[in-house]
Amino acid sequence: MFNLLAPWQRGQIHYRAADNYYQIKITIIRLYFYMKETQLDRLLLLWSEERLTNPWLEDRTSSDRVRWKNIKAGKVEIRGVEIEEIGKLFPEYKMWLAYGEELPEAGQISPMTKKAQRTLKNQPKAG
Repeated sequence: MFNLLAPWQRGQIHYRAADNYYQIKITIIRLYFYMKETQLDRLLLLWSEERLTNPWLEDRTSSDRVRWKNIKAGKVEIRGVEIEEIGKLFPEYKMWLAYGEELPEAGQISPMTKKAQRTLKNQPKAG
């Protein structure tokens, strides 16, 4: 019989390990979204990585917060105009958001690449 409780619920691992488990799980979910091909999936990843909010988007785009809420929930499809507006807000993600491709030499990257660059920049140098 399978035990449906998570390891930390069974008291087998320390709380800190449970935290790490969640971090790994979140990373896997983000990578899953990163590998998907639709613009909506890429927008959701951007939304997560840049911590976007509906009111913030409403102030900077022509769509209202209810529209952004429905896009995030998957109730409506994203329009080309909205992709263009997000591209204007985040010019470094424009190509990735529209086509799912990166061109680092031209400054066109994904949120995951930006995160990796920040991580590498903050690491201490060996030596």
